[in-house]
Amino acid sequence: MNQSLKQPPATTDSTPRAANPPGLQPLLLLLAALAVYGWVFWPSLSSMAAIWWRSDTFAHGMFIPLISIWLVWRQRDRLPAIPLGSSWLALAAMLIGCLVWLLALATDIAALHQLAAVGILICLIPALLGLHLFWALLFPILYLLFMVPIGEELTPMLQQVTADITVKALRLTGIPVYINGLFIEIPTGKFEVAEACSGIRYLIASLAVGTLYAYLNYTRVRTRLIFMLASLLVPILANGVRAYLIVIIAHLSEMKYATGVDHLVYGWLFFGMVMALMFWLGSFWRDPEAAPAQIRQPLAIPAPSSRYLISVLTLTLFLGVGWSGFQLQHTEAEAALAELQLPQSPWQPVAGLSSPWAPRYQGADEVVKQSYRNGEPNDQLDAIGLYIARYRNETQGKELINQNNRIETAPAWTIQSQQLRQLQIGDQPFPVVETELRHLQGVQRRTWHWYGVNGETAINPLKVKLLQGLNRLSGNPHPSLVTLISTDYEDSTRADQRMQQFIEQLDQQLLKQR
Repeated sequence: MNQSLKQPPATTDSTPRAANPPGLQPLLLLLAALAVYGWVFWPSLSSMAAIWWRSDTFAHGMFIPLISIWLVWRQRDRLPAIPLGSSWLALAAMLIGCLVWLLALATDIAALHQLAAVGILICLIPALLGLHLFWALLFPILYLLFMVPIGEELTPMLQQVTADITVKALRLTGIPVYINGLFIEIPTGKFEVAEACSGIRYLIASLAVGTLYAYLNYTRVRTRLIFMLASLLVPILANGVRAYLIVIIAHLSEMKYATGVDHLVYGWLFFGMVMALMFWLGSFWRDPEAAPAQIRQPLAIPAPSSRYLISVLTLTLFLGVGWSGFQLQHTEAEAALAELQLPQSPWQPVAGLSSPWAPRYQGADEVVKQSYRNGEPNDQLDAIGLYIARYRNETQGKELINQNNRIETAPAWTIQSQQLRQLQIGDQPFPVVETELRHLQGVQRRTWHWYGVNGETAINPLKVKLLQGLNRLSGNPHPSLVTLISTDYEDSTRADQRMQQFIEQLDQQLLKQR
C-alpha cells in the first residue's frame, strides 16, 4: 500500500524585525531635552555646584541627584508597567519657570534662578513622559529640590534662638548671666553666638536626611510629615542645648576647654548622636511594607504626535531662553556715576563718631564715609555719620542686596532691634529702616537706611531687586545705592531730632540724586 507522505508546507523566513521598545523614543527625547537644558541653565547649575563645593552647609547637595537616581532605580520593576504620555500643563509650568528664571537672572537673585532651574527640570519629566510616571516617581523627583542651596537667610534668627535657649538654660542652672544681643556673659567669661553657632548646618542636613528617612521607612503621609517636622524642630532645640553645654564646659574648666575649634568638633559629635537617637526612636513607628500600587491604565494615551510637538516646543523654549539669558549676561550697558553733592553748611565735617564703625557693602563701585555736625564740633554725641555705597552694574557677589552685606561689622557691635519708620520730609512720607546697635561698652547707636534705584527710593529688598531687574531689562541702567545715616545717643528724642534735621538737608542736596 502506497503511503503518501505529508510534506510540511513550504515556508519562507518572515521573522519580524525587533521593534523598538515603546518607551525608548520618549527616553531619547528626554535625553536630548536634558542636554539642551544643561547648556541653557548652566549658569544656575554651575553656581549651585560651586556652592556645594565651597560651603559645608550645602555640601550634601552634590549627593542629591545620585540619591534621586537610586530612588528611581529601586522602582525599576514597576516602571515598565506605567504608561508614558506627555503633559501640556507641565509645558505651561515650564514657561512660567523660564520667565521667573530670566527675571531672577536679571536681578541677580541667585537662590531664585537656581530654584527656578530645578523647578524647570522637575516639570520637564512630566512634559515629555507624562503625569502617570511623574506621580509614580513623585518623591524622587521632588527630592531634587534639596539641590538648591537656600536657607542661610535664617542664620540671624537661629542665632537669636540659640542665644535665648542658652540663657534660659543657664538661669535654670543657677549661673548668673547677662545677654547683650548675641553676646552672653557669665562670671568666668564672655561668649558670642556667632554665625557658625547658629545651627543652620545641622538644620539643613537634618531636614534633607530626615525627609529621606521618612520616605523610606513610613508609608502613611501623616507619619512622614510628623517625622519631617521633627527633623526640622529637633536640630534647633539640640543646637541650643549644645551651646549651653559648651558654655558649661568652659565655665567648669575655667575657660580651658570648649572655647576654640574644639567646640565645633563637639558640635558635630553631638549632632551625630542626636540624629542617631532620632532615627532609633523613629524606627519604633516604622510602617509595614506597602503592597505595590496597581497602575491603572489611562482613559486615553496621548498620541505620539502630541509628544513630538511638546518636545519641539520645549526645545524652542529652551533655545529662546538661552539666547535671552546670554544677552542679559553679556550685553550690559555701563551705568554712569554722577558726582554726589554732599551736605554743606550748616553741617560741618568732623573726625568721626565716638566708636569706630562702618557698614560693609561688598563690591561697591563708590563708597562715601563722612561724619557731620550742625555747629561747633565739640561733642561727638551730636555727630551724624553718613555712609553711601553706589553700584554701577551688579554681578554675583557684587550686589546692593546681598546677605553678606552688613550694617554691624565690628565684633563688639550687636543689633538690638530693627524696624520700619515712617518719617515726614516736608509734606511727603519718607520710609526708612531703623536699626538699634549696642556696643559691648554700652554705647548706643541708631541708624536709618534706605535704597535708591533709578530715581526711586525703597526699603523693601524685594522691591529693590525688582526695580533693578526692570532697570537692567530696559537696556539703560542707572546706578543703585544705599544711604545710611547714624548717630550715637543717650537721649532717644534728641537723636531723632538730629537725624531728622540731617535727612531734611539730604532731601535738598542728595536724595534726588541717583
